[in-house]
Amino acid sequence: MLIGLYMVTPFIKKMIDSFKDKDYKIFILFFLLIPGAIELISLIVNNFTDLSFIVNPFLLATFFSINIAYYIAGYYLANSELTKKIRNTAWITLAICLLVNTLVQVFYFKFTGYRDFIIDATGLLTMSLSAISVFILARYYFENKKPQKIDNLIGKVSNCVFGVYLIHGFFTIFFEKTEFMQWLAGFNSYLWVLVMDVSTFLILTFLVYWLRKIPFVKKFL
Repeated sequence: MLIGLYMVTPFIKKMIDSFKDKDYKIFILFFLLIPGAIELISLIVNNFTDLSFIVNPFLLATFFSINIAYYIAGYYLANSELTKKIRNTAWITLAICLLVNTLVQVFYFKFTGYRDFIIDATGLLTMSLSAISVFILARYYFENKKPQKIDNLIGKVSNCVFGVYLIHGFFTIFFEKTEFMQWLAGFNSYLWVLVMDVSTFLILTFLVYWLRKIPFVKKFL
């Protein structure tokens, strides 16, 4: 996905060069929020009712590319002016999304008895709105207000992100099969997801950071 986004960036840039503020909002609405709402409705209907709500995946994947929408939303938000009103809206939105996600998980467990982490999907409306809210809040509170050491640390981690993305798929195949992760999955799947995601990112960031010190390897990571 990330490599694909890098490849289409020149074409995306040509498109957004002519965008006005309204165009960004329309794009984010149709390519991120509406597909996210459809996916959330589908999840709720299919898991909590006897009805079946299925949307052709080719529609969402081809015409409503959520990955590109996240990319453009990030660019738009990074270059937009943030006010206290926007900050307050972000806090409220994040709180509502966390509440909805929690209720969905609780009711899913009560309905089925399974501890599957069904909201672990970037396409869900509550997830995309949470991501947007966190991005806004991080910018509002920390942009140009970070100590130099923190700024340097963020820069070093950012340099490792592509390498982490490149090898994380291979790493998780083996990591999730370790005895500890197998035990954790049986104990609590919610905790498993948290430990899996955070551990993978931290371990691979540290690994990529040291691998990038090798000149030849740095060209690829």
